[in-house]
Amino acid sequence: MLRRTWILHCSITLLLSLPLLGEEVFEKKPESLLPLTPPSGWENTSASEWAKLLRLPLESETKYQSSYRVYLDQGDDLLGARPRSISLVATEDQPDQLTIMFANKGDSASTYLRANAAANASLKDITEIKRLIQADYDIVKKNMSDLLEKPSTQGFGEAGKAREFPLRWDYQGTTFLLTERPGEYCVLRILPSSSADQGGKTSRISDSAMRERMKNNVVHRPNGDVIIENIPMVDQGPKGFCVPATYTRALLYAGVPADLYLLALLGRTDVGGGTSLSMLRNLPLDTVKIDKALIDPLPGREGTAVVEAICKLAAVLGLGVVAEGVETAKQADTARRAGCNELQGYYFNKPLSAEDAGKLLH
Repeated sequence: MLRRTWILHCSITLLLSLPLLGEEVFEKKPESLLPLTPPSGWENTSASEWAKLLRLPLESETKYQSSYRVYLDQGDDLLGARPRSISLVATEDQPDQLTIMFANKGDSASTYLRANAAANASLKDITEIKRLIQADYDIVKKNMSDLLEKPSTQGFGEAGKAREFPLRWDYQGTTFLLTERPGEYCVLRILPSSSADQGGKTSRISDSAMRERMKNNVVHRPNGDVIIENIPMVDQGPKGFCVPATYTRALLYAGVPADLYLLALLGRTDVGGGTSLSMLRNLPLDTVKIDKALIDPLPGREGTAVVEAICKLAAVLGLGVVAEGVETAKQADTARRAGCNELQGYYFNKPLSAEDAGKLLH
């Protein structure tokens, strides 16, 4: 009998039925992957409508981006393996990427620990998690190859530890990238072929664009309250990915694409959770610059609290802090007391040529 798999969550059937290997031989057709591709193409599909079709609940929605995510404790297989989470991210309701996370050291370990409390010590050895990740990778690779033939291999992502070398299949403008990080995760990323051709590298965000974005997110209310809007939410699920989730939110807020599981890898998160801030500190950063939009409210109480919180986190990570856009003596004094190591702005001087700057310094 032909086996057709379904993913179930809270008694809701997700619309992700794919033919897999069963007891009898069946006709393998690439068209069976269509539920995992945007119905009207990447440019013409509404992310919110696609999420409804996939029955993915809304995770977060801001002025700039939206995300949908579901965690699956139980259910049937997809491409021969059981997904642990499925997420969809979009920019202004245009889908960017659908991600299917299979076995991983976060979700898989958390589920196993709840069922086997005494297994904690053995899980720390990560042997079982490595086996689950490898098994999922092998079966998904086999079934994808059966559907779309032999894959190619490409580099994907930024340089360094974040760089991946996934298997790649293409189908009607959609690329499927299957990655295994031994002991970390097995993931299938589904994205436009044009994005995959760029190797996962994102365009650089200019300082002026980020400054304007940050400024627009700060709202001054008539009662004196200062509110920061458009801070995205991230559902970390059953695992203890608190630090990677916080970093993901901060990067997304700044308009920088971020992956919860990849940040957990960079931070050497333990099985089931627990991330080393010292490892995240090893990212190529040495300074945090606080935008003028966050300095403007100083020396107000709420504004000062925000700057102090940024400085405290930076201190934990061993990063310097520069306050940008300081225009008054009170702002300068408050920023210093809050923990800013360096200050810049019109309070000290307006922009100068190299020659005039040299004269000023002497």
